Amino acid sequence: MDRTLIFVDSKYYRGNCRRIQDRYEVKGPVKLNYNEEDQMVKLSNLSRGGCRLIASHHCRPQANIHLTFLIPSKINQKQLQVQSPILARVVRSHQTPHDNYIINIQFRGALLNNHGVDELIERNLDKKLIDYRV
Repeated sequence: MDRTLIFVDSKYYRGNCRRIQDRYEVKGPVKLNYNEEDQMVKLSNLSRGGCRLIASHHCRPQANIHLTFLIPSKINQKQLQVQSPILARVVRSHQTPHDNYIINIQFRGALLNNHGVDELIERNLDKKLIDYRV
């Protein structure tokens, strides 16, 4: 079995093009479930293959987690719409000088519309990170 194809498959993204997907600067809250505990983290950037988070707690690399993206409502920007959780894997987690952790995430499983990733990207198409290196 080709291991790159078992992660994410959607009309926009195939597992074998994980490293060539565009990254977008997307800010907002995300609920992270790690070791059966929920914590709120901040989204830093996002692609159809993964994302970068800023958290107050460390997550063990290679750990499986669940992410729930919160998207501002189109009617009232202060209201947040909760999307379906998506299974993900921690690729890297390291501490910053400000006692936060930068967590790099890779999505696993099928990426569906109700996960909210495509909607967040479409809202931030003008914030493409041009020189971003994964």
